[in-house]
Amino acid sequence: DELEIYTDRWQIFGKRFTDGVMWNMNPDGYTSRRRDGTDEKLLKIDRARNAVITPLVELEDALNSSSTVTEYAKALMDFLIFLNIEDQLRKKSRDASPFGEYSNTDDLSRLWQTICDALDSMVDILGPLKVTRDAFAKLISITLLETNIGRIPAFCEEVTAGSADTARMYGKKYIYILGANANVFPMAIDDDSYFTDKDKRTMESAGLNVSSDTNERSARELYLFSRAISYARVGVNIVYSSTNDAFKPIPPSDAVKRITELTGERIKPQKVSEIPPSKKLYTAEYALDHINPSSPDYSQIRTAVAKAGLEDRLTVSEKPIGNANLWLSKESLARLYGKSIPMSQSKIEAYVKCPMNYFCQYDLRLEAEERAEFDSRNIGTFLHAILENFFCELKARGIKIGEISEDDKRLMITRVAENYVKECFDDLKSGSARLKDSINKLSRAAKPVIDSLCDEFSGCSYEPIFFELSIEKNKDGLPSPIIFNTDNGNEVYITGKIDRVDRFISGDDAYIRVIDYKSGRKVFSPSDIEKGLNLQMFLYLKAVVESENKEFRSKIGVSEGGRMIPSGVLYVKTAIDDSKITRNSTSDALSSAMKKQERLGMLLNDEVSLGAMNSKYIPIKFKTSDGLPDSRSEKKLYTETGWDNINRTISEVLVKETSKMVSGNITASPLLKSGKSEACKYCEFKAVCRSAKTK
Repeated sequence: DELEIYTDRWQIFGKRFTDGVMWNMNPDGYTSRRRDGTDEKLLKIDRARNAVITPLVELEDALNSSSTVTEYAKALMDFLIFLNIEDQLRKKSRDASPFGEYSNTDDLSRLWQTICDALDSMVDILGPLKVTRDAFAKLISITLLETNIGRIPAFCEEVTAGSADTARMYGKKYIYILGANANVFPMAIDDDSYFTDKDKRTMESAGLNVSSDTNERSARELYLFSRAISYARVGVNIVYSSTNDAFKPIPPSDAVKRITELTGERIKPQKVSEIPPSKKLYTAEYALDHINPSSPDYSQIRTAVAKAGLEDRLTVSEKPIGNANLWLSKESLARLYGKSIPMSQSKIEAYVKCPMNYFCQYDLRLEAEERAEFDSRNIGTFLHAILENFFCELKARGIKIGEISEDDKRLMITRVAENYVKECFDDLKSGSARLKDSINKLSRAAKPVIDSLCDEFSGCSYEPIFFELSIEKNKDGLPSPIIFNTDNGNEVYITGKIDRVDRFISGDDAYIRVIDYKSGRKVFSPSDIEKGLNLQMFLYLKAVVESENKEFRSKIGVSEGGRMIPSGVLYVKTAIDDSKITRNSTSDALSSAMKKQERLGMLLNDEVSLGAMNSKYIPIKFKTSDGLPDSRSEKKLYTETGWDNINRTISEVLVKETSKMVSGNITASPLLKSGKSEACKYCEFKAVCRSAKTK
């Protein structure tokens, strides 16, 4: 399973399985951050890869050196023996017996002998015949399709599946033709040669023998289609798709259109969804699973299901199914939580939005299998990394952020992007087109963000002093997390990393603000705090300014008698989505991109602190008349007393929510906004939840 998930995530095909190079891309996708145990997982995946690929490579080598039916059959038999198929089938047969699958048991026990007999027959009849691999595969297919495992039929009805060019289904009651789409069946035959059929006929009349089988192959495709239709005694069902697997429209076969025309539209396509339920339900069990109260045939189907003796199950199925009152047992809680519980903002926010979502995501650790693609989440991870490395390099080189030249900035961005992409694509060569393309995309995405930050710090007395600062318990030189005690007696503490910490020194004091980069459509409102949302940065700020760690205080640069003052929480929107401009202008494009770099959050209402910030890059707007914050900005400011109130509110919300969490409440009760649940809109666990609110 790990191998399959990994190869699908990174879209690994062909020679990358057999080139001998160990895969080292992150199992979590397009990110350079690796969890504990990643190396062990990669080793396990590599062992699985070798176990799967080695016998297949040996089979391919044997087939490549074969030319006759006998040699191909021997190569295939050696492969089946290597895989110990005979014992595997015997074991499956034994496993099926306790479950009453006796007919299946007979089939399995006879299957090995059937395969051997089929290969023996091919060798006896065609042994010395020289064939290609494709021809040998076709011979096997035909031989096995014509092979019956002798036993008394267990059913009156049966379904036989086969290819239109090899299956023999004369006299079948019903025929289903699947995949009757344009260029699929009948398949369009293209002649990729330089000459047209007319040119070839002209050359043949002049004595030049040029093969021309396009018409013959096209006629064969039409013949196979008409032959498939003629097999049926009662009826034919022709099925085609309206879209492909990328949900793009695809047309039906010309044969479908032709049938409609020939019958004067008496026979024409019908959507499966438009077929009445009563026409699709053949058994009471199937009807029970697919009955729909909104269907016009509901009462008729319900009566039929009840007559079939399933009325009790029908009554149960008609009751709404949900998880509106679920609690974990004490045994489960003991396994999930200890006395001291590390938490993060993402966990708390998930629980506040919906306890069931939290349970699925963090307790059961369910996750969707996704491909490693450069999407919005990965772009956000990249921007975090590039901003951290960019500003760390500036600091190491002693260059002030607002004074870096454009050329130097561009070179640094490209270098940082290149290093990051190499970490993500460990097995790529530095000169590969894919690597260069990724670096160019990432660099272009990061440029407006870094331009914005450089512009901000060119008119700002604050300076960044920490990037990716960890909040951890009992770590030297780091601020410790704030600890809360739940009603159940558990200790809860919030860990994590701060994207950036800025400092402004004023006398003996240090004003501190914490910064969070947000590449998504982050919306912050001060009222979020009371709901238990967006608490993380305030907890981080509290942990930093209340830290008693002397080593950490020394790194910040605050004197022994000085204070660390909480000057604010800022969310920097690092948006890189498209912008529209009214004219073809580079300056307009840059200006539009810069406007996307919005600041949200709350700040301390302190003249010294606000005056040290770049007014263009804070969420506060000032009146031109007296220079004071306007009415809309007042709620984004807090006083020292207000800071205490914020901390008290956060503490109450955290104790309330974590107390529910450790008591085992996993009810499907999504947080509502204006009577609707936004938590359900993009929830990955709707199928698990089955809450009425998700419909």
